[in-house]
Amino acid sequence: MVMKYKTDSGPLGVVFIVKNTVVPALKKSWDFRIFLLVYVVVFICYYFGWLPLPGASAYFDLDTDFVRVTTGITTFFVVFYSNNCYSRYQRMYDLTRDAFVGAGCFAHMMRTMAQEKAPNHVRLSIRYMVAAVWLHFLHVRGKTSDVELQKLVAVGQPQGLLRQHEAQCLLRLASDKWGIIVLGWANEVACAGCIKAGAAKGLVKKMIGHVTQVNVSMQTISNIQALPVPYQYYHILCKMVSSNILMWAYVMGSTASFLAAFSFLAFSSVFLGMMMLSNALSDPFGDDDVDFPLEMWLYQLAEFLIAVSEKQFVDGEERMDGITTSTMYVPRLNHSLTLLTERTMPLDPLPFGEATPIRSFDAETSRSMRIVTE
Repeated sequence: MVMKYKTDSGPLGVVFIVKNTVVPALKKSWDFRIFLLVYVVVFICYYFGWLPLPGASAYFDLDTDFVRVTTGITTFFVVFYSNNCYSRYQRMYDLTRDAFVGAGCFAHMMRTMAQEKAPNHVRLSIRYMVAAVWLHFLHVRGKTSDVELQKLVAVGQPQGLLRQHEAQCLLRLASDKWGIIVLGWANEVACAGCIKAGAAKGLVKKMIGHVTQVNVSMQTISNIQALPVPYQYYHILCKMVSSNILMWAYVMGSTASFLAAFSFLAFSSVFLGMMMLSNALSDPFGDDDVDFPLEMWLYQLAEFLIAVSEKQFVDGEERMDGITTSTMYVPRLNHSLTLLTERTMPLDPLPFGEATPIRSFDAETSRSMRIVTE
């Protein structure tokens, strides 16, 4: 989960914070332990005279200017890789939130256009929308087994998003197609509901635009995830970082200053920490500290869309007639305020889950959202 932090404590106040940083993972890293071991071995050999003094032997001497050049080149490669991973991270975040926003707009459009005349279509299309987004991110996280799919069939929240025959249909297809197929079901049911409700063509087109927005976001996330930084570049980067840290271990270990140890620990941890952080940013759908709280977002999306499809007005308690009978003031052209006392007919709430089943789908499927909300 992304950590919120304040910047008013200053650099020194942040440096000594260990929680939610790369330091715990760095201490467990075998790479860091091996580099530190090499430094300790070099320092012990130099301290007891088993290594010649700097400049005393051309065979064991390592020019510090050469180390500076390699450090500069390695820094460029590390910064380029980190920038690429963070740009990818930001792009993934924008696309994920765009998919959620598109799903929310779709639910509002369906409720506005078809809730009165086609409530079952609204419930079914929104259930399919939630299931489509959920299935897509299950695939993104690599959870595409039959067991994970059956969890969406069981009763209870967020389960109950799919029926058994729907899950069996999806199992015949590749897991990367699950979300797109169910999204197509949502679009088909929504169009049928809009036709039954007699919605304007312009509104129907806008509703389909929200489905397309979700589709494009999901497809783009899959495309970006399928194209990471080329392995050849990552391989070269690892070679440069490893070689550079080994040279630091030799140069800093073959000095009499004990402060060199702190310098080695600081700079080697920065390079290795940047590599570990960049690797985590490149795939924000895992379980690292910087990864998205995707499960929480999906639960929130499901609760929101279900609330939109089921509840009558605002929070499910306040009724429309409470608004129409309240005192309202409206501005007039003469800049005066006139009391509006006209009363409109109240809107009777629809019986929960008791609407007539639609013909195109069975009654059990059309009332599927009820299981999720109970």
